[in-house]
Amino acid sequence: MKQKVLILGGGIAGYSAAQAIKRAGHGVQVTVITEEPEPTYSACVFAEYIAGEIPRERVFIQGQDQVALEPSEWMLGQKITGIDPEKKSLRLESGRTLGFDRLILATGSRAVVPGLPGVHKEGVYCLKTLADARGILEATGKSAVVVGSGPVGLEVAVALRKRGWDVSVIELLDDVLPRLFSPVHSRMIQSLLEGWGIRVLVAERLLEIEGGEHAEGVVTDKRTLACQLVLLGIGMQPEAGLAERAGLRAGASGGVTVDAYMRTNNEDIFACGDCVESVDRLSGVPGLNMLWGNAKMQGTIAGLNSLGLGKKYPGALNLTTLKLYDTVAASVGEVRIPDASYQESIRGYGEKSSIRLVVKEGIVKGVQTVGPQVDMSVFLNMMLCGEKLHILRDAKNKRSLLEQKPWLVRLPAYLRE
Repeated sequence: MKQKVLILGGGIAGYSAAQAIKRAGHGVQVTVITEEPEPTYSACVFAEYIAGEIPRERVFIQGQDQVALEPSEWMLGQKITGIDPEKKSLRLESGRTLGFDRLILATGSRAVVPGLPGVHKEGVYCLKTLADARGILEATGKSAVVVGSGPVGLEVAVALRKRGWDVSVIELLDDVLPRLFSPVHSRMIQSLLEGWGIRVLVAERLLEIEGGEHAEGVVTDKRTLACQLVLLGIGMQPEAGLAERAGLRAGASGGVTVDAYMRTNNEDIFACGDCVESVDRLSGVPGLNMLWGNAKMQGTIAGLNSLGLGKKYPGALNLTTLKLYDTVAASVGEVRIPDASYQESIRGYGEKSSIRLVVKEGIVKGVQTVGPQVDMSVFLNMMLCGEKLHILRDAKNKRSLLEQKPWLVRLPAYLRE
């Protein structure tokens, strides 16, 4: 009898797990179960979809025919109500029970919704699903308020502005993108946003969303803004309820605890993607690392290890990149200066472009860039290898060094001056 692997969740983590198992060619029966009524799509392109720059079919990983193309069985629009690890089975809302030999949890994350008056009115969105993106795309009105200035919020603010909406961004803290950039670059990004006609209101708290059945405005601790669309871009939290009820351990962040092989505390259950707590490869600190590339690799590792192949996950790489009109903002590694052993070096060539390096004992620990797109893989190489910063200067005149480390030629020239 064929071994059965059930995968819960059809996002990029679940999709990658299914693909890895089938490509391994072990003759395993794979079933992917997801609450989503749609096949796997990329949330990374939602802003382009909302801006009207790409058609709906471009949002999907393999187009609308993905389910037909997959050799696995896909069960769309199915809600799982419980997992019984001892019986190796799970229950669907329909009443059906499915057994498994190995189980992979790829349940993803859910949007954080504040407990404030009016957050459930029509016209209020959290951009998590394709249905959310479609709702924002089809919304009518002229004024929108984005609550939260994280990557999702700012990219949607730009997308709506491209379509002619009046857009305001409300941020509780003193700067936009506060977890990814230093105040210097945050204020540079804020200035760019304002130059594009987006109103940015920092150090301001949302209190209420006004209106009848439909949103008509927001009330903050400083003002009232009329609007017909509200995006709550406050953040995401792991969807770990099923795991918790099944007795699987969670970390301090609320994500499912896994080892380096993506295995939970139950040897037959693996977990991957936004629902897990994983270790940051650069800092060594466990936490939530909710990025597409991390979920994809974790899914692949979980899928292979469900076959007993013993593949080790090296850790998460948290490189975040935003496209804002013709400007790219990117961040990886340390943002703050935690103590006197750290220094920062800010280099730029104009009011709209600069690179900031966070350095400890000559080693690059963090990089933030704003401006034309920079090949961040060069900096990742430096950080992962523990390269000293002086290598930038040495590379200017030493051909042998460039031959040893050819990736150095991809650095912006002004960094070697």
